[in-house]
Amino acid sequence: MENLNNLITADDLYRVKEIYGCEISPNNKKIIYSLTKINKRNEDKYSNLWMTSSDKESQKQITFGNYFDTHPRWSPDGREIAFISNRENKKEQQIYLITKTNKIKKITNLKGEIKSFEWSPNGEKIVAQYRKTDTSVNGIKNNNKSLGIAYRHITRITYKEDGYGFLPKERWHIITIDLAKDKTQEITSGNIFDEIQPHWTPDGKEILFLSNRSKDPDFNPDSVDIYTISENGDKLRKINTHLGKKETMNISPDGEWVAFVGREHRADWGQNDRLWIVPFEGNEAAIDLTKHEDISILSSTTSDISNTGIQTPIWSKDSKSIYFQVAHHGISILKSVSIITSEIKNIVNIKGVVGDYSIDLKETKIAYILSDNKNTGQINVLDIKNQTNNKLFQSNKWINQSNLGEIEEVWVNDSDQSPLQGWIMKPPNFKTNKKYPSILFIHGGPLTQYGNIFMHQFRFFSSNGYIVSYCNPRGGRGYGEQNTKSIWNNNGTEDYHDVMRWTTYLKSLKYINNNNMGVTGGSYGGFMVNWIIGHTNTFASAVSEVSIINRTSSYGTSDWNWLREEAFGDEPPWENIENYLRQSPITSISNATTPTLVIHNENDMRCPIEQGEQLFVALKRIGVDTEMIRFPDEFHSLKRTDRNIIRLNQMLIWFNKYLK
Repeated sequence: MENLNNLITADDLYRVKEIYGCEISPNNKKIIYSLTKINKRNEDKYSNLWMTSSDKESQKQITFGNYFDTHPRWSPDGREIAFISNRENKKEQQIYLITKTNKIKKITNLKGEIKSFEWSPNGEKIVAQYRKTDTSVNGIKNNNKSLGIAYRHITRITYKEDGYGFLPKERWHIITIDLAKDKTQEITSGNIFDEIQPHWTPDGKEILFLSNRSKDPDFNPDSVDIYTISENGDKLRKINTHLGKKETMNISPDGEWVAFVGREHRADWGQNDRLWIVPFEGNEAAIDLTKHEDISILSSTTSDISNTGIQTPIWSKDSKSIYFQVAHHGISILKSVSIITSEIKNIVNIKGVVGDYSIDLKETKIAYILSDNKNTGQINVLDIKNQTNNKLFQSNKWINQSNLGEIEEVWVNDSDQSPLQGWIMKPPNFKTNKKYPSILFIHGGPLTQYGNIFMHQFRFFSSNGYIVSYCNPRGGRGYGEQNTKSIWNNNGTEDYHDVMRWTTYLKSLKYINNNNMGVTGGSYGGFMVNWIIGHTNTFASAVSEVSIINRTSSYGTSDWNWLREEAFGDEPPWENIENYLRQSPITSISNATTPTLVIHNENDMRCPIEQGEQLFVALKRIGVDTEMIRFPDEFHSLKRTDRNIIRLNQMLIWFNKYLK
């Protein structure tokens, strides 16, 4: 029961616990997952493994300590659990086993990173995606004391990655671990190609993986193909498919088919991600199972604290259908498709977002994480035969006692425009006869969607007396391929029109104070804020976060680097600079009058700090009231909770200054 005095605060971020994993046991009796929490004293995140029954709520913690235990996976017989942890060295991941006698045993001793792994069908081996630590570092020592890295010698065009930093020279490769012999074997090697997402064939004799083996992978990023290699690494074979990019894949239990999520063509990010199958033997063309419906596979719903989950499609036990996620109109649905008829069915279609999910060996139950606008994540179990849903565990139950404002879903339908979906979050204790200041949020991407999912920052501003609104302008996911493609090589057109259509609707509401409207967004949403303040004075205040203002200088400085060519006519800026400038807010910033707070992270490799600096200096130069908040040592997204709290409070101070 909610307490009217319990309002969401910025400091509540320290209370948030996030669920990851959600792996149901082969016999469908238990579910294992990881639960992540934040240590306020040192800002570290810790994750331990928990278990619950699949038919009733009965949580039990099974790993302990200030470690990061993740990716729990049941052995095929359900008697052991493998997981990744840093429990012996905080800077180094290893694979561990929870044995049949409940002992924790380390099974790898590797120098480097482990990203994913899978048990062999007979449970005797594990295959993993592994990248070694670089063998050489260009550092300087003085009197045997390390002075750190002295320089970096760059030879690749793709040399950095936001959230990671400068990429090592080593590549991702495939290894196997023989559990009985305690032996690790390198299956692939080399310093040109990455091999990722390994999967065993059902007979355990071969390993599937994805790899870009074009002449120069950096210049052909969409040339990702499916390969299979013998378990000892001596026979490699490519499974022939079309040229478009592959995201994830999985082999059928009968070994006949490989399912994968991908796009039909290269260099076209606006395409729907579709679900395909191809014969394992590679003797026929790939079949598009979802071409008859205008849907994009994988979950694309954005949240600041909920686990929305993007995972590999799962085959049915009889190899005749495939389970997969779809983003649609602000929710994420779990569906299945027949590989014989291409008929698509809804499996879990709830007003929320289906995240991580798993299915037991006999295909009787589906365990999944569900989030919605009042719930950061709960583990549910669907009984497939009886079609009954059982709620087992909800993280962050303290939110149930919080005073949350009501949310209204709205469709704006103009006769000559595409329908526009959005939401209006009202403050707690809302009064219909009062006029409120408002803040419009614009999502990043743009290949994402806002939706029916918990957003802490929305609740924070709502709790501070603001109407919070958010919508899905053209260019995102969840509304069809043409909707997504409408702004490709045309940023600042249909997307801007949709945001202003939404704003016009807001202004028609009696409880909105039209003189006290604010706007904010990050990344692509920050680009939109920069575009807005150069084209209208509708908003009394703005906050632009980790944004883009100049497409020409972003080229070559972002980790996406020259890949932006694909979104701007497949030409670099020196061949068509007018096209880049046409879609750059810097060209219209001289028109700005809106007081704007600029927030940027100094290690941002996606939208580099120079973008925020250009915006701040331009606004200062033309006399617009502006300030800048810079966060050191942070990539595109803030990792430290204390800095996120500072960010929210600084935004609140700025909006209060002009809107209240």
